[in-house]
Amino acid sequence: MTKNQRDASTLRVLVINSGPFYKLGDQYYSIYSWTRFPELLSKKTAGVTVWAPVTEIDDKDDVPVGSFRVDTARMDIVDSGTYRSFFQYLARVPRNQWRWRRQAKMLVAGHDVVIHRVPAPQLSLMVGTARRLGKPIFLMIAGDVRTQSEPLYSNSVWKRLLYQLGTRFIQWRQISLARHAERVYAFSGVLCDKFKKGNPNTSLGRTPHISQSGFFIRSDTCGGDTVFLLRVCWLQRSKGLEDLLAAFAELRSRGRDVSLRIVGAQRSAGYLASLEALSARLGVQDRVEFVGWVSLDAIPEMYRNSDIHVLSSTSEGMPRCVMEAGASGLPQVVTAVGGCPDVLTDGKDALLVAPGQPLEMANAIERVIDDRELRKTLIRNGYLAAEKGTFEVEGARILKDLVNAVGVRANNGAAAFLKTG
Repeated sequence: MTKNQRDASTLRVLVINSGPFYKLGDQYYSIYSWTRFPELLSKKTAGVTVWAPVTEIDDKDDVPVGSFRVDTARMDIVDSGTYRSFFQYLARVPRNQWRWRRQAKMLVAGHDVVIHRVPAPQLSLMVGTARRLGKPIFLMIAGDVRTQSEPLYSNSVWKRLLYQLGTRFIQWRQISLARHAERVYAFSGVLCDKFKKGNPNTSLGRTPHISQSGFFIRSDTCGGDTVFLLRVCWLQRSKGLEDLLAAFAELRSRGRDVSLRIVGAQRSAGYLASLEALSARLGVQDRVEFVGWVSLDAIPEMYRNSDIHVLSSTSEGMPRCVMEAGASGLPQVVTAVGGCPDVLTDGKDALLVAPGQPLEMANAIERVIDDRELRKTLIRNGYLAAEKGTFEVEGARILKDLVNAVGVRANNGAAAFLKTG
């Protein structure tokens, strides 16, 4: 192998993300499934460093509920400073900017390629640093800040207006910075169209956090007296949970023996209580279980003990639960938002319904319950759809892009040296 030839095993990869880690002694914990991607990536490369916020804790009891232990055998984690929002990050810039700049320069210089998951407030800093040091940077646009930010659903008109203006500027800035990226992976067709304005080398993508080895194979569900519906998400208004509860209440009013499990933690204080109150008003509180946050290590059991997965969101990127449910052999009813209609086909690997239409959602769920052949078709094709998002498939595509980008930079640098020499 010459000095300009590379393969994945020689790459040193820097991953930037704003999802926090928790550190207890020498062990790291996370509640975010995206962490599995750099873990898997580290097994195929010379090593991965993740630059993200780290909160140090003193006792095992302080590890957040639903956390899982992160495999750091081939992965380093560097603290970027603790912050919980974009605006909290901005407030800390004056006293931290020089430290962050030095840290960013050191990290980028020590790696061959940078992957930046967006939205994240360090985007401008990391893109600028990568450009100055001549390192390729890849962007993964996981969500739409203009539709998915929780404050956009605030009861305060002024707060909504402020965030609408703020998120409009943030996305404009993201698109502007994207033109300097080697490639942009956008997690929905809508995001893809937006970011192509900044970078024509934009394509649909997703976070490949699952592996084919973890697939749970079955041919059918709904075999018991009670049909168990499952919803896995953050508890926030963009997830359409009010619509899901209304659809569930409609199924109960039709005499359907169904139960609903909602797995996830609330983003805003008081939101869970409002959902519990709504389920009581609808008269279904005895058949709805708010499970809370479940660790990524334990979540497969939730899928395996369910019959139908329902995604009720009004806005999304490319929800990871769709891949997880498909890999677990669950037929799915999914709102046609974000990247869902880009990777799923109505009647083939899911039933797609319009967002904000509880009756349509209830009808689709009822159809899945009643039609055994449809269920088996959705399950069989759901595996195929999930397989495309695995690390073995999507991860291999990303690795190939990384290797090619580093090789091109190295060849260009060698050519420039020879020319000037």
